[in-house]
Formats: sequence, structure tokens, C-alpha cells
Amino acid sequence: MSILIQLFNAQDLRDLGPEKIRIIRDTIRSHFNPKIDTTMNTTLMDITRNVPAESPPSWIDIPMLAGILQRVREVLGQIGLSDVSALVEPGEIANLQGPLYPQIFQPVFFNMLNDEQKRILEMAISCEVANINYYEHLKKVRELAYRTFRLLMNDISPRDPDTYYSPFNPEGPFSNIVKPYGS
Repeated sequence: MSILIQLFNAQDLRDLGPEKIRIIRDTIRSHFNPKIDTTMNTTLMDITRNVPAESPPSWIDIPMLAGILQRVREVLGQIGLSDVSALVEPGEIANLQGPLYPQIFQPVFFNMLNDEQKRILEMAISCEVANINYYEHLKKVRELAYRTFRLLMNDISPRDPDTYYSPFNPEGPFSNIVKPYGS
């Protein structure tokens, strides 16, 4: 199960041994939903139930929304549109429980887009949202797996994962965008 190596250091896995690894693997499997929508979904999800959030989840913040809007600006430029007034500001997004597409666009601008431009922009937003939803879900699973690890290892905390591309490896390329465990 590759998710184990994203969450744990290889030494910790060695120290756990096969039986304790099975317990952690079962914990992860019982809480990890691989059916997170990665198709044209632009709704930030309630990661505990894999449904649209009933109220804005606490992890949705202005920098996250600003990051999504920045990516949409880049895509706008790539498809030949550079109207900086095309998007709303992060704090102006009215319904964080609903799809971000098309509500992040100013209505007048959105109505001027052709179908191909709309499709490309929806794909770009969906990609960003899928990454955010997956990461938030993985964080929740990590919390449960680390809690199980500490129970199995007499309150010893796990080391940082050593897989280079793990979003939780402080030496990896994503370390500047991911908050360390416990923060």
C-alpha cells in the first residue's frame, strides 16, 4: 500500500513489523475513500463524508482560494484571455459549499466565453480542487494513522516520511506548501 510510505518513514515501518503495519493499513483502508471525485468536480468536499460541505470547512482559507484563482489567471493567459477583472476576489466567493465554477468569474465575463474556453477553465479549476480535496483527505487519514502508530508504539511519534514526493516530507518539493503534522 503506497500510502503507507507517503505517511511513514521506512525505519518506522521496519520498527512496526508486519502485524502492526497490518493494523495501521487496516486503519487507513477503513478511512481512506479512493472514490474522491477527480472528474469535472469543482466543489471543495467535506472530507469526512465525501460530500459537499454543509458550511465552509475550516481548512478553506483565503490563500487557498487565491491559489486557485492564480491558476485560473494563468490558464486565462494560456488561452489568450488576460482580463484581470474576469475573476472575483477570494473573499467574494459567495457559496463555498457549491461548485467554484462558474461562480469565481464575473458574470459578464463568463457569458462572453465560448464553450471551449469554458471547458478548459472548468478542467483547470477541477484539477486544483481535486488536488486540494485529495490532500485534505490524506491529512485526515494521516492523523488517524499517526494516532494508531502512537498507540502501537507506546506513545512514540513517527518520524517524518522519507519518500521524496510525499506531501508530508519536509525535504520534499511540496514542503513549502504543506503544514507540518500537528500544526
